[in-house]
Amino acid sequence: MAVPAFLTNDEFVSVEAHIDSPDSGLLAEDRESVGDFTVYYDDVPAHEYEDLVEESTGFIETFPGVQRAVHEDREMILGWGEGVDLPLLHRGLIKWWRAKF
Repeated sequence: MAVPAFLTNDEFVSVEAHIDSPDSGLLAEDRESVGDFTVYYDDVPAHEYEDLVEESTGFIETFPGVQRAVHEDREMILGWGEGVDLPLLHRGLIKWWRAKF
């Protein structure tokens, strides 16, 4: 299988924490429905490889500290877990995707 061009750029996936702050509008009780972090995929992997986006949910759930991950929509996975090393999760996802090809 040919390696897709989007894999040459680490920006095809991002991992962002949900920040508690008065300006965020996110209350502690909102965490139950929106999670502690979100994984976002660019359009190409999200649309052309949706099966791998879904499969990556399983990888995320095995990552240290992650309690749960849900494929919320085509481009987004919500994650729950305390103390998750998000930069390390980002790097792990990049390696996971590259290993698929």
